[in-house]
Amino acid sequence: MSRRRLIYLVLGVFGVVLVGVNVYTFLPFVEAGKRMDAFCDHLAVGSSLDGVRAQASAQGYDMTVEPGGRVVVEDPSSGGRRSCSLQFGAPAPAASR
Repeated sequence: MSRRRLIYLVLGVFGVVLVGVNVYTFLPFVEAGKRMDAFCDHLAVGSSLDGVRAQASAQGYDMTVEPGGRVVVEDPSSGGRRSCSLQFGAPAPAASR
């Protein structure tokens, strides 16, 4: 095997490993964002606070109830970057982001 061919082989293997490590590292963050979006989109208007709390707990999300009926559901693994804001008002809760 010539020296030039060996260099290209080593660089090719390095490139494949580099791409693989990046996919392995960042894919969980992308998937977690999609799961949070799906969670927020599937919350039904009219859900009770306890129902939302149970769904958030089942997904492993943290839930904070703030004054005025505002509820924030966060993914603890994201450091606050992925969250869902809910407003529980007089007739029924309305979800927002």
